[in-house]
Amino acid sequence: MTFIKDVNHPAKLEVLLEEIAAADFVYFDLETLNDSAAEDAHEDWHPHSRITAASFTVRPGQAFVVPLSHPEGVWADHVHGGMRRDGGWVEVMTRLAKAMKGTRLGAHNGKFDVRWIHSVTGVDLVDDLAWDTMVSAYVLDENLPKGLEAVAKAELGVEDWKHTQIDARRTESYPWSLVSEYASKDTDYGFQLVDVHRERLKEEPGLARVYGLLMMPVVRALIRVERNGLLLDSEVTEAKLDTALVRIAQVEDDLLARYVSPELKEAFCWKHYKTKPSVPVRPSWSPNSKFFHAFMEDIGAPVLSRTEKKGTPSYSEDNMLKIASTGEYPYIEQILEARKLGKDTGYLRGWLGKRAEDGRLYPTLKPAHVTTGRLSSVNPNAQQISRHLKDCYPSPEGWWFVQADQSQVEVRIIAELSGDEALLDLYREERDVYMETAARIYGIQPWQVDPSQRQRAKAIVLGFMYGMSAKGFIDYAFATFGLVFTLQEANEFRAAFFLTYPGLRRFHEEMKMTAHTHGYVRSRIGRRRRLPDLRSPMQGFVAAAERQAINAPVQSFASDLMLLAIITLDRNPSPHRKVVGTVHDSLIAEIREGHVKGEVESIANAMLYPPIGRLFGAKLKVPLKVEFQIGRSWGDPDPHIVTIST
Repeated sequence: MTFIKDVNHPAKLEVLLEEIAAADFVYFDLETLNDSAAEDAHEDWHPHSRITAASFTVRPGQAFVVPLSHPEGVWADHVHGGMRRDGGWVEVMTRLAKAMKGTRLGAHNGKFDVRWIHSVTGVDLVDDLAWDTMVSAYVLDENLPKGLEAVAKAELGVEDWKHTQIDARRTESYPWSLVSEYASKDTDYGFQLVDVHRERLKEEPGLARVYGLLMMPVVRALIRVERNGLLLDSEVTEAKLDTALVRIAQVEDDLLARYVSPELKEAFCWKHYKTKPSVPVRPSWSPNSKFFHAFMEDIGAPVLSRTEKKGTPSYSEDNMLKIASTGEYPYIEQILEARKLGKDTGYLRGWLGKRAEDGRLYPTLKPAHVTTGRLSSVNPNAQQISRHLKDCYPSPEGWWFVQADQSQVEVRIIAELSGDEALLDLYREERDVYMETAARIYGIQPWQVDPSQRQRAKAIVLGFMYGMSAKGFIDYAFATFGLVFTLQEANEFRAAFFLTYPGLRRFHEEMKMTAHTHGYVRSRIGRRRRLPDLRSPMQGFVAAAERQAINAPVQSFASDLMLLAIITLDRNPSPHRKVVGTVHDSLIAEIREGHVKGEVESIANAMLYPPIGRLFGAKLKVPLKVEFQIGRSWGDPDPHIVTIST
């Protein structure tokens, strides 16, 4: 049971400030909201963002809970005559934040709370964040849920205390007694989890190094990256949105006029009201809509596969492209165009809706979400922006937009981990891996390789280096590169690939054996990937887990190199450089005019010379290469290209 100390009086606030200042370690949590739509209720950039409550624990079994903007609190704002009047809660939060400064802090997803405190009070607590229980839970087992309640239930054996009582997005709407009760448990249980996780990490020195030397430093670095944000050109974005909407209408009108039967129009293109005449509506061309399925059945389109859950025909993009490739269904490409434009409009509207008053977007980067260790991005997702939309993101006046790509990093890493001398030699000699692979597979000289053969070799390398089957490769090559291979060709190329690079086959077998022996595989720096499906009675699940055993050490190590580069740049700040995000193997930044050469060299050094030996005792034999694209926007059609390698 948690003993709750409600801090609802100035004298009690003074006691709490003294407790925080005297503590060696403080675990804290915020309850936040704003007046925007529910999905944006936790965005610190919103002009009406508020902190309902702040909870603090300095010793187990208790919590101080401060009502801030909550209407029952003594410091809450008050609405009078339609105007919100300052009640002083921001000043109280500022005093609390200043007391926290210089104290070792703990939190669950502390990046969120530190970012909010800075947005509201201006106090920077990045370097005081010493422990994040969400991150330690992730390092200890990347497969389990990472929410505080789920972790506390599993580790401490406590009961549910949140979701059945209160909607955390609307905490001002609930009685203070409820808010205080569950806020107190957030910090009390979180405080106790720190001790549990610390003891577990002591038993796993490799994971302890990953947590202390990689994950917590990158959490702190990412807070500063998120604060930089991405500049959005609203005029370009709105123009693209208008153009897309017009084109969608044109495509759909043509489809309806030329291909949709009168019966389908009658059934799906009108809404019927009892008190109003029927009005026309546009039917949905999405792969799951009833109209679209009725249309595909009506025109006799082939069913290439069915969904696992319901057994209904699957009209995924891959299947639609295969149907289109027959040449018998000319409207398929129009449907795919309408879908693609629909996705574009969703992105464009989302960006405009999430644009802060300073013209920037502030995506959240999640370091403890993807099982392989890669970062993910939300609100908005800045890692899935199509090339043709990237010119919505310009550099500020007087700055350049820079994208730094780790060239072929996953192929380089699999060469490193497998020790395949043929593949390593190609990188040591700075030869074109895809061209050389094509030459060896086709039995010709590298200078005789044409662009189509090189493209096919690229698909072969990227497909088979992770142990893909010949049948799986056929689907992969078509979906990713638009290339068609017969089953015989796929089998022949697969055999030729492993004859060319025999070390990869040995690596695959070693990873599968390791996974079956231990139930997990490790990355070069010690990150662990657990594979429980290896014990599944379903052979398909086992095969998928074996492929993950091959993939995880490669993709994980590639991610680790990028995270280490972010940490290095964060520890060597420059007023002429802003890291604004990453997209898997690429780092994106803004660089001030007149400082491009020096800052590009700084970024290159961080990406090419990771401190894996000093921190983790690991070595890297394969050369790395970084390609820089420098332009006036992320999507600059003619960027300046600079390549730097080890």
